[in-house]
Amino acid sequence: MPYKTLAQQTIKSVVPSCIDEQALAQAELDNHLETQAEAVAPTKDPLTARDRRIIGEIIEVEPETIRTIWLEGGITLWVRFVDGSCLPFDRDWFAKRVAEVKRKSSAIDALLVVKQCNDCSRCSARVLKAAWGNGGGT
Repeated sequence: MPYKTLAQQTIKSVVPSCIDEQALAQAELDNHLETQAEAVAPTKDPLTARDRRIIGEIIEVEPETIRTIWLEGGITLWVRFVDGSCLPFDRDWFAKRVAEVKRKSSAIDALLVVKQCNDCSRCSARVLKAAWGNGGGT
């Protein structure tokens, strides 16, 4: 009987360390494979700086913290951050917010262009000539 108790204690103390070592080895292997895959075939970042700015504005985070996004099951849009964490969003809700931010951004860009052209007589003249045709203003 004492032998069985000793064996059980030994197994209990060995198993957790084996699992930790296995998890550590798997993490090292995954990291190595990811590094090698990136070296062999670098992946192009699918998100532009503008995409990150729009996403950041929608979910109220710094654009630099966003790593990527993906759609799961056609329903859930996931945002993965540089630190490895993820946030889920409803696809339709997110699409509406993207459209709103783009519309707002386009309106602001248009106002800035008009303001810049109105600040300078040379630009204003070009805008007016384009609006009137070949230059006759009346």
